[in-house]
Amino acid sequence: MSGLKNIITKIRRLPIDGVTLQKLKDHVKKEFKKPQVDSRKLRRAHRIMDDIIDNENWSAIAEVLDYVYKTVEGKKTYPQHYRMIEIIKGMNYDDARWIPQTHLLKELKINDKLHNAFDNDLAMPRHVLEVDENADTIELLPLKSKSPKNNLLPQLMKFYEFLGKSSVTHLKLPPFNVVYPPNRFGKPMHIIDRDKILNTKLKYIKTILQYRPISEYSLQELNKVLDYQIPINEYFFKYMVRKDRIIGKKKLIPTDKNIVKIYRQYLMKQFYIQNGYKMNVVKV
Repeated sequence: MSGLKNIITKIRRLPIDGVTLQKLKDHVKKEFKKPQVDSRKLRRAHRIMDDIIDNENWSAIAEVLDYVYKTVEGKKTYPQHYRMIEIIKGMNYDDARWIPQTHLLKELKINDKLHNAFDNDLAMPRHVLEVDENADTIELLPLKSKSPKNNLLPQLMKFYEFLGKSSVTHLKLPPFNVVYPPNRFGKPMHIIDRDKILNTKLKYIKTILQYRPISEYSLQELNKVLDYQIPINEYFFKYMVRKDRIIGKKKLIPTDKNIVKIYRQYLMKQFYIQNGYKMNVVKV
């Protein structure tokens, strides 16, 4: 039980709100009751807390909030969304042929003769993996995966569109569709080269899945920290004063106002799911 006592002591020193603090303590106690403790998860928790308490990296408070409200609670709150994340993260490019794909030359306004020549070349065996009998346009080749997961597409596209319009990320998302340019002879790109582009797109999609939702109720509770309805852990301030006396170095101890500012920056980029993806509303 010394391991549990050690980690609870660290939690009690964190500069976080009381609700999150209690959730984290309850989670850790529950984990230690299991026959086998997840050492990887435990090491991560220690690393984050040491970074805040020992290194005084206050921006890592966001990692604690992510851990509690996304890693711990996320799957229970939004099982469908988190299931989508798990499935896509486990994919390789051959599983991702349901991502919409187009050939750039087919989008150009050129004469029908060139279009027909391109289509004929595209239909050659070296360019075709497996033709989808439900497809009505040749632009979508290559089409089928061995185990298509087309049911993910509507949900993923809605999420992608939401991220592109929201303030969750500063990134400017490229179009969702995969676009294949022709080769230097104006013919279809070889399927191996197309697969490289498809794989790059899949990796990019996996990257944006790091942005995960928090329950609407939890966001409402966290928003209360911003107007001090839920206070920051007072034991943190006492610990920091004692730490300064022991070390003998006079450092600037963050006030609750400083910590609330970190919360505000964090909450302005969070979102939830309720009849679609929606941004958390933070009062200015």
